[in-house]
Amino acid sequence: MQTSNNDILSDMPVSKAIMKIGIPAISAMLVMAIYNLVDTYFIGLLNDDLALAAVSVAFPIMSMMTAIGQVLGAGSAAALGRALGSDKQEYSHQLVSTTIILSIISGFLFMLMGFIWIEPIFRMFGTTDAVMGHALQYGYWMYVGAIFSIPNQSFNNLARAQTQAILSMKALSIGAISNIILDPIFMFDLNGFGLNMGLEGASLATTVAQAIGFLYIGSHFLRGKTGIPVKLNNFSLKDNILPDIFKSGLPIGVTQMLSVIAVSFTNIAAIQFATSELEGANFQSAYGLVLKINMMFMYSVMGYLQGYQPIASYTYGAKNKERFFEAFNCALKFAVGFTLVMTVTIQLAAGPLIKLFTQNADIIFMGTKLLRYNTILLVCLGLIFFGMLTFQATGNAKQGGIIALSRQGFLYLPILFILCSMMGLEGIYFAQPLADLITAGISISLLLKFRKDLETYFEPTIEDAEVAIN
Repeated sequence: MQTSNNDILSDMPVSKAIMKIGIPAISAMLVMAIYNLVDTYFIGLLNDDLALAAVSVAFPIMSMMTAIGQVLGAGSAAALGRALGSDKQEYSHQLVSTTIILSIISGFLFMLMGFIWIEPIFRMFGTTDAVMGHALQYGYWMYVGAIFSIPNQSFNNLARAQTQAILSMKALSIGAISNIILDPIFMFDLNGFGLNMGLEGASLATTVAQAIGFLYIGSHFLRGKTGIPVKLNNFSLKDNILPDIFKSGLPIGVTQMLSVIAVSFTNIAAIQFATSELEGANFQSAYGLVLKINMMFMYSVMGYLQGYQPIASYTYGAKNKERFFEAFNCALKFAVGFTLVMTVTIQLAAGPLIKLFTQNADIIFMGTKLLRYNTILLVCLGLIFFGMLTFQATGNAKQGGIIALSRQGFLYLPILFILCSMMGLEGIYFAQPLADLITAGISISLLLKFRKDLETYFEPTIEDAEVAIN
């Protein structure tokens, strides 16, 4: 890794270092969120509410891709930070190459799985007969995109871990802008200049855009322009590489997988507790819109925390107590302050945001209400993400796993079932904020205990004293 990159992690003032890595990450993730919204906007122009419902039921499958990519990408990025902080150069090179190769293999296997079981998978995620035809149109190219989407997450996480956040921002931006340009060309006739593929065109445009981003960032890794190149002869499953990746990556991967389950059960509950199939389909459409709008605000918080995570990993590996706690406190203040501001903003803008994507009065009513309820306790989500990223950065999988399992698993699903049994469809509106509130309490209690444990961890050992003397 280049000396200048090490200087960012070890010497640059903490707040400046976090922003240097975090601003490109925030920019890139906001571009991704905007692209998702623009993609949904173009689908809304089809004037087909079933198309919006199809995208909603496909959301869990895309989240599954994200889960796999985050287990490998975020896990290896945290492990890489600790390795660089401990000056394990050979291990760092093996870690990067192994992660990328495993990501490419995972993407290929995910695509095959989708082709073989595409309809049963959509059924499992709550797709009705009315929506199935649209879902299959959208799903085919979405599964092809897995061979680019999953490796892209590893590339981008590892780039940020090497303080190459601008490269990650460019790669994500190139993909997103390509998608925005290709959407109307692939979806509509455009007086004979477009392919007029409708919903299928939206999915194909996304896949082509992901391939463009993959080629751009992949070429930088292959040429060693990130500092640590990808080489086949560096692939290794020795030296606890996989356990090191999974130790940090599983909590966030579990969160994504549980999100898949939570979205699926919410879609199923919408059908089960609705008074008609049309009401259920409208709720699924509204829910899908809310998920994509929420991504913009969630990505902003996660982008900043991804600027914090490499510094936390590096200083933890280097046992630099003062710098670690400075980064810890700086990131915590941002997570709380930013989410409070966003809560007020969303409460005021919920209705106009939903109206951007549909003119269906029922979807607008449901979406506005759901967006307001889901974001009323956004500060809790900031605390949850902060806790997870801190435990991920320091390799504390147990604590991170507890938080991950709580929000969308142990808490959300039982709360969803209980509230829907008592209140019908209305129960869905209250399930997520209640789960977030309880999970935030768990995250705070774990972080308070962790701070005490860190005092012991950062105490100088005999080995540290011998190194200092030598």
